[in-house]
Amino acid sequence: MIGDGGLAVHLGELAVLAAEQPNVTVVLFNDGGYGVLRNLQEAGGRTRRGVDLHTPDFAALSAAFGLRHKLIASAAEFDKALKKAVGRPGPTVIEVDVAALRPRPRRMVPPVSIP
Repeated sequence: MIGDGGLAVHLGELAVLAAEQPNVTVVLFNDGGYGVLRNLQEAGGRTRRGVDLHTPDFAALSAAFGLRHKLIASAAEFDKALKKAVGRPGPTVIEVDVAALRPRPRRMVPPVSIP
């Protein structure tokens, strides 16, 4: 699991997946930037700065590396995409369109307690 902002920092990892072809499924949560940092800024009453990123077309980026990609916008789509990805060899990128999810996920603002 990784966010779109985190993947931007570690873009070379896609090249490693393409070269090594491990049985790995990358679940990419795309919320248009550094979502947790954005939430922290807003929760603190601060102006958002440096957190809303121009994110690439991850389908095209995945294709550029020769990786499978699936964009999903619901829990039902995710379940189907994950089962398909782990059921076949090689890497797959599953991109979750966070803005399209319904119901909307709660904003994560650290510290987070896990029940």
